[in-house]
Amino acid sequence: MLISYNDDSPEYGMVKEDNHVAEVWAEIEKNFPAYWQSMINRESPQTLASQLSTNGFKVKQAPVNQGAILNSIFREAFEEYEKESDKYRKFFDREILQEFEDDDPNAFKASLRKECPVIRNSVNSPHEVMDEWKQKFIPTKGAELLDVFFNLLTFAEEFTVKTPDDDFSTFDSVTDFNVGILDEQEYGVQGVIGAGIKTVVLYNLNPRVFPLLTKLSMYGLYFLSGRGSFGLPSKTSEFLMISDTKKVKTKNIPMNHNYWYHYSLVMLYSLRIYRLIEKECLKHKVSLDPNYRFLYVMRYFDEIYTENFENIKTMTGGDEDLTARWYS
Repeated sequence: MLISYNDDSPEYGMVKEDNHVAEVWAEIEKNFPAYWQSMINRESPQTLASQLSTNGFKVKQAPVNQGAILNSIFREAFEEYEKESDKYRKFFDREILQEFEDDDPNAFKASLRKECPVIRNSVNSPHEVMDEWKQKFIPTKGAELLDVFFNLLTFAEEFTVKTPDDDFSTFDSVTDFNVGILDEQEYGVQGVIGAGIKTVVLYNLNPRVFPLLTKLSMYGLYFLSGRGSFGLPSKTSEFLMISDTKKVKTKNIPMNHNYWYHYSLVMLYSLRIYRLIEKECLKHKVSLDPNYRFLYVMRYFDEIYTENFENIKTMTGGDEDLTARWYS
């Protein structure tokens, strides 16, 4: 989409229409197997053996055990997730937030910068693209940030209770996901706490129901959907944000992920992709834990991001860090 359209554009309504969703999903479903196999191949012992053979070493290649590879991939992803998410669960605890509320709400900001990985990484990012965010973060009061994250924690708790997995696992329409409240003012700070940071926190609190809306998921959906525009008047992908309002010295117009995208659609497409992953894993007798549903999807998106990293660097003007894909 074009940034000049902003989130009032008719296109934001069009992308939620059933016919449009069906068209996008058909392309995603068609492209799913290629990246799935790419993920397996990247971690396969045969891949290493082939590389060694190319370098002059004679290596006997054993048959590929895809089940074992998948178990290894997801075990490593789980370990990384638990190490990171533990920091979020400890910090975004109701009792801890209440202590800030009772003692000194403005003191929350310093702790947020230190204890919350997504904020700490954003503050310390060396990339020029984060400069505007930093300038807006500096004057933001700690009390305002505390209110926002208190509201976000309350939303996460209530949504989790109201959405048992027997219900959530059957959702298959954008209207099933009642998350529009996250767009309201009390759940964000303009230019500071947006969809990316909010969903990073939600995902680390409960990956059963909350996927990421960051560059990891949006570029994943962009490439899975075949980079198509699917009849949108702007002739652009709904998963991208095209910077058409700024004059640039190069011929390439910078493109970013669409940080104004509907979270309900990210949830819908991610849930459907989880079902495809589950189906593939079943073939190899690999069991998945639905309590970590979107961990598997994000790991799959990670493969897409890695595979297309050079393209993404070109699209974003070269100011791109592979390590930042999980938090921005």
